[in-house]
Amino acid sequence: IYVFYKLYFSTNIGLNNPRLKENPKFNGFWNQDFEITNFKVENKTYKGEEYRYFIVKRALLVPQKSGKLVLEALDMDMVVNVPTGQGDFFGNPITRRVQYLASSGKINVNVKPLPIVGKPEDFTVSVGAFNFKVSATIESIKSNLSSQFIFSLFVYFNLT
Repeated sequence: IYVFYKLYFSTNIGLNNPRLKENPKFNGFWNQDFEITNFKVENKTYKGEEYRYFIVKRALLVPQKSGKLVLEALDMDMVVNVPTGQGDFFGNPITRRVQYLASSGKINVNVKPLPIVGKPEDFTVSVGAFNFKVSATIESIKSNLSSQFIFSLFVYFNLT
């Protein structure tokens, strides 16, 4: 799942110092964030009205289990310049600064399990949460001498 968090705002307001309060948690997903170095503002028409928007966060999510998973809300703190309805001597709108917290809300994702029917005979890949138990056998080691380690790995899969 490729996730974009976008912030839409009216064309008659301005934003100052937008910043994430906390990164959303992607429990049940492996995720890769893509850094956004600058907020590129673009225009978009929604339900007949003009808005501006920019991408706040991008991430690639890979589900690690099936069932209902929740994408946590992204919260963003900013100062908004809101028009007062008055103008200055030159006719430019006068604005007042307001502290504002925007939240994306949580999103539910229903992940289907891997199909069993039609699965290739040699399919050995597993998806899920795994528990690993690692043990090593070490012979005696003397200082300043080269040593050889015998390492055994035992893996037990516990799918949840």
